[in-house]
Formats: sequence, structure tokens, C-alpha cells
Amino acid sequence: MSQLLIAGKDWQARALVRAQLLEEGFEVEAYETISEALTALASGQKPPDILIADISASDNPAADIKALANGSRKVPIWTIASKVFKVEKGF
Repeated sequence: MSQLLIAGKDWQARALVRAQLLEEGFEVEAYETISEALTALASGQKPPDILIADISASDNPAADIKALANGSRKVPIWTIASKVFKVEKGF
């Protein structure tokens, strides 16, 4: 069974995605912030198969992207962002 981490400020979106993934048979842990998800990754438990990070409601999306790039080098990341957010090269 695949394990996933979800991080996102919008609790309704986080709950909806989590519920759908649980129904599909995935093991899912959900966190409100990128920082909380990265702390869970660093806890030494088995790493998830993927981290889904919703930065569309983030107060500082550039900082969240940088934290994800630095804190989860061995875990694939799927990022959900608004259409107006622009990621600079180098992350």
C-alpha cells in the first residue's frame, strides 16, 4: 500500500483530497503546513511514496518551494499552485 503525505493550508481541500485517497486505498497523513510535513519526513519514519503540497493558499509560496526542495530530496513532490505563482529557476 502506498503512503502519501499531504500538506496544505486550505483544510477543506486537504480533507477532500485525503478522503478520496483513503477511499482509493492509500495510507495518507495530512498536515496544515509545509513545515509540519517536512518535520514528519525528518522524524525517521518510513518516507512516503509522494508528498502532495498545496501552496496555492500559502502566505509565502516561494519560501515553501525552497523548503520543499531542501527538505525532501529523496521524496517525489507533487505541487499544487495557483496559476499566478511563478517559480524561479534554481529551486
